[in-house]
Amino acid sequence: MRIGEVARRSRVRVDTVRYYEKRGILPHPVRWLSGYRDFGPEAVDRIQFTKWAQHLGFTLEEVRHMLLVVEVDPAPCAQLRPAFNALLTRVETQLAELGWVRKRLRTVLARCSAGSCTAVEELARRVRSPRRR
Repeated sequence: MRIGEVARRSRVRVDTVRYYEKRGILPHPVRWLSGYRDFGPEAVDRIQFTKWAQHLGFTLEEVRHMLLVVEVDPAPCAQLRPAFNALLTRVETQLAELGWVRKRLRTVLARCSAGSCTAVEELARRVRSPRRR
């Protein structure tokens, strides 16, 4: 199937298909004499898996590694479990950091509502006054 068809079925842009091919997500397709790429139907599955994994938070390099494992291991779950555990740890760390950010934003908003937006006022003062050298 041509690159445009792969892109349409995968719901990505043609540039994304080319990029995934370049990054090793897709194997290099057979080329026709005219230069057109001829992808197999598995290209759509690989792209859809890649988008799903990226949506979860995996990097493209991690996805590439997972695809390599899936290609050679008939039962890849045991090999991929550490990657999923590592991602869960990253997500939990991000959630903790976001909790801290939420707390700080609530504090700033509460102060602003009370008429004392000191952080913003301090920034405005610094921006408005020229710096001394």
